[in-house]
Amino acid sequence: MTKNIVLYILFSLVSLTYIISPYSKGLFFDTHFIWWSLVILVSTLIWVLINQDFQYKYAYIFIFPLLYALSVFTAESPNDTIHEVIRWSTYASMLYLLIDAKRLPFVKTALPYIFYLTGTWIAVFGILSKWGVVEFQDSFLGSRMSSVIQYPNTFAAITAAFLLFGLIQLTKSKLSWYDGIIYAIPLVPLLIGVVFSSSRGVFVIFPIVWFVGLILLSNVRRQLEYMVFTLFLVIGSGIVYINMLQGDLKTFQVSELIYLLVASILLTLMVIGYKHITKNVTPNLSKRVNIAVIMGIPTLMAVIGVALVLDIVNKGFIYGLLPSNLQNRVSTISLSDGSLGARQDMYNTAMQMFKDAPLFGFGGGSWSVLFTQYQEIPFWATDVHNFYINELLNLGWIGGLLFLGVLVGLIVLSVQVAWRERKVNAETLNLAALVSIVMILAHSAMDFNMSYGTTAFVLFWAFAILLPPQETKWIHTLKTKKILKYAVILPLTLVMVFTTSRVALANYEYKQLAKENSLSSQEDRLLSVINYHPYDPDRIIDLAKLYEEAYAQSNNPNMKEEIIDLIHQAEELEPHNGELMYDLAGMAERLGERERAVALLEKSIKNDRFRVSAYHALIGIQSEQSLKQATKNKLDRALDDAAIAVAYYEQYMDISERYSERFTDKRNININKDAHYFAGQAYIIQGELQKADQALQRGSVSADEDLEQYLRQQAIRYVALKENNQDEANKLYAEVSEEYEQFSGYVKGYEQIVNNRD
Repeated sequence: MTKNIVLYILFSLVSLTYIISPYSKGLFFDTHFIWWSLVILVSTLIWVLINQDFQYKYAYIFIFPLLYALSVFTAESPNDTIHEVIRWSTYASMLYLLIDAKRLPFVKTALPYIFYLTGTWIAVFGILSKWGVVEFQDSFLGSRMSSVIQYPNTFAAITAAFLLFGLIQLTKSKLSWYDGIIYAIPLVPLLIGVVFSSSRGVFVIFPIVWFVGLILLSNVRRQLEYMVFTLFLVIGSGIVYINMLQGDLKTFQVSELIYLLVASILLTLMVIGYKHITKNVTPNLSKRVNIAVIMGIPTLMAVIGVALVLDIVNKGFIYGLLPSNLQNRVSTISLSDGSLGARQDMYNTAMQMFKDAPLFGFGGGSWSVLFTQYQEIPFWATDVHNFYINELLNLGWIGGLLFLGVLVGLIVLSVQVAWRERKVNAETLNLAALVSIVMILAHSAMDFNMSYGTTAFVLFWAFAILLPPQETKWIHTLKTKKILKYAVILPLTLVMVFTTSRVALANYEYKQLAKENSLSSQEDRLLSVINYHPYDPDRIIDLAKLYEEAYAQSNNPNMKEEIIDLIHQAEELEPHNGELMYDLAGMAERLGERERAVALLEKSIKNDRFRVSAYHALIGIQSEQSLKQATKNKLDRALDDAAIAVAYYEQYMDISERYSERFTDKRNININKDAHYFAGQAYIIQGELQKADQALQRGSVSADEDLEQYLRQQAIRYVALKENNQDEANKLYAEVSEEYEQFSGYVKGYEQIVNNRD
């Protein structure tokens, strides 16, 4: 009895985590995910320890985190890989616990209600944020609803999954009145959420998955109910949506609330009334006719669907009935659309990455670290926008295929369960969960939904609804085979609880950093953070910056060595991270470590040839070093440094000219105008006077912005012009020297450099 109470408490903790955790910004950020993860992992550990029986049949789901653990050895980002191990350990643990919990009374019954409740509040929260009743950062991006997820496409995908789940549940042959209310009331808010997201991908995928649901119902009565309920839902939601478009964002309108409530109540009454009226009506069809009707209904809907698509493509009657904002969104759905083109660029880049991927992949977060090294055009995307490609990149061909094999295994097992129970009332629940799974996984092929912990929780909760626990009899036959439990699963869970706890403590310590005022107390906090989790280069950089501040005050050479050592540590963690190399280069330059800064900048460009800030910094350092050598009459060294500056400048100019046209997700490749000045200076030192003048004409600063640079810039222009256009040069000299007496000194300096070269 005591054991069951503990198990119920653990199940309740996991359920509350599933319900509440989406509020943590959809669990996209690791800092938000880690604490909820700890709840699930600790609950699972206690569950496995006190529960003698073990679900050996589902032990293979722990292959998910084990594959990421293997990829640590070849990981481009150990930090991101560790977080992926934590995430997939959490997902596997939650699924295992939920399946095993179904052996407890009432848990199996509770799972679908808990599942649906979460989707309901997420959708309702989005509507409340539209009215300004609740405030949440990025709950609307422009006019697109994203609720607590903060990303409209993912919000739309999971909301659509809940919507399909509720619709199919309403087709149960023995639908109670309270189930009718529970599943019907949220449908209007859910559909409002999907439409307000303006997600073109979901607008395409959702009707297809809805059609899959129609086919899978394979029962004339249920198919008709599915279509009738959908029709009334679309009509009611359409009226509510059009009314809501009249009001401004963050403004509460009583009429909008009334429309929403009336539509939801009428839909619920219609569903309950329809089920009551037709409960004793049984179509008297022969087996052959029944099969023909079951096949004919989806065929008819397919024809209607094609007709609707053609109407929208040709902007016909139905298209004209849509609100203008929906017309704009659906009219941009095209194979030639910019966003689809951008995704194609990502996939092409991913294919290039595959060629170099280790057997077990580049580890977690590999796309964000490596895509700049492989991209052929300057786009920016922090995610590959495809769950399956992302896993193949992270885990390699072998690891990725094993990962997808486990996922396919879960799907196949779910389909088998749905087929085996097709003749009992559980069929509807199984199909509802299965179609929800299909919705999430289908849309994940075109977006990064699974980067959100909430999406993964929804997916695996749906799997838990479908998958049955092992039979007690079969469990007892395996009691002697405890190696898997005590030598693999239990140690894995213990290790993950320990690892997750340390990462969580590191996050806690870092959060406390803002409360510290002195450098010594801040140092203690950061050292504690790094001690708990030594694989995060950002925290190492934070400590290095703190030491930089101390070094500026004390000029202690030992402190400088500490900073250099930290730079090396961060570089070793993610040596192919172009952005990280650039940040470290800036730190090295501020320390006066020019050679180290140049090496890091060159490494940054090698791993990201479109990082214009690195070009700017490198051109500036080499140009100034060249000038310094030239003033010391060390001409050979000056020319070498000038040649490096010019080479990178011309490399950048080639990029700028080649990719001058605008395209979706294009990176900013406009170089800082200071770089043109530094390039002009390098050209002067080389004796390339015309090129120097051309570079300066591409970008210049005013005297108000930087007088020193302005005078040097004008002096370079004068020296360059004097060679071929003496009149123009004299005019420039007269204008500047009249206002700034010191101008002549700059001119003499550059003239001397040119004369020494000659």
